[in-house]
Amino acid sequence: MPRYKIWDKKEPIFTIAPDHKGKACWTPEEYFRERALWASNPNTKVVIGGGKINGTVFMEFEQMVEQYTRMGAEINSSMTDDEILATIEAFEDTPQIPPPSPEERIAAAMEYDNLMKYDCACYDAVKYNFQRGLWNAGMVAKAHNLGVISKTEYDTIISIPNI
Repeated sequence: MPRYKIWDKKEPIFTIAPDHKGKACWTPEEYFRERALWASNPNTKVVIGGGKINGTVFMEFEQMVEQYTRMGAEINSSMTDDEILATIEAFEDTPQIPPPSPEERIAAAMEYDNLMKYDCACYDAVKYNFQRGLWNAGMVAKAHNLGVISKTEYDTIISIPNI
């Protein structure tokens, strides 16, 4: 069952919790009048929840698309509304990895400095820092040249795409 759908403005809206009068099921006319007058505009597409309790989501489609595009969802103008909503769902289901923080960059620089000074087996640290884009290929090569990682480990790390 899809998480979102475009509301036909005919289907009743069911909310999770009743309002102060005890109402949890709304006709479109009631919902327009009491909750969302803006949605009554015939040119406005409204996104609602895809389940039986469809009032869990109530958003304007174009703003939703703009917001998710800014966040990195790969949406383009050739997609249908249903394809866009499916893309948004997939985007939400895929954990987004934040860019390295300044603190993480400092820690990676310190790890690099320590690896170059001391003899240790630190394959995981080299791999992690390269994957995150905190170390470049030259830094990994230097770790290999100093014997911090083996040739096999170097080849494995260099073949991993940065995230």
